[in-house]
Amino acid sequence: MAEQEDVRGVEEILKGLKTLEEDPKLNQWSYRASIYLTAAGKFHDQRLVEPLLRIIRVSTPCQRDVHAAVINLLAAYDDPRLVPLYTQHLTAPQHGAGRRAGVLPKGGGSRPSHAGSPIRRPNT
Repeated sequence: MAEQEDVRGVEEILKGLKTLEEDPKLNQWSYRASIYLTAAGKFHDQRLVEPLLRIIRVSTPCQRDVHAAVINLLAAYDDPRLVPLYTQHLTAPQHGAGRRAGVLPKGGGSRPSHAGSPIRRPNT
């Protein structure tokens, strides 16, 4: 029973991805894409790879959130077509980053990251 539901779930996702692929100017395209991508993340089905690749091809560079979500989903699959896609994604300029791609600030670095710093709470 659960396997039948999984098959139907994947088929619904495939239909949704096909609709997005056929009409990239669809109203609220990114929002709809995020819904189907979230659903696709619940399955590991090889049939999703090709439609996900096509979604990247029809999406615009401004839809980096969609690109990132698709790449995260595709990371679970072993497909040689994905390596150039990962490389392209990692080397693409970050829109709105405030600097040209490939040009670092003087000194070769950026502002220090505090990502690994411990969170300090005030004593109460």
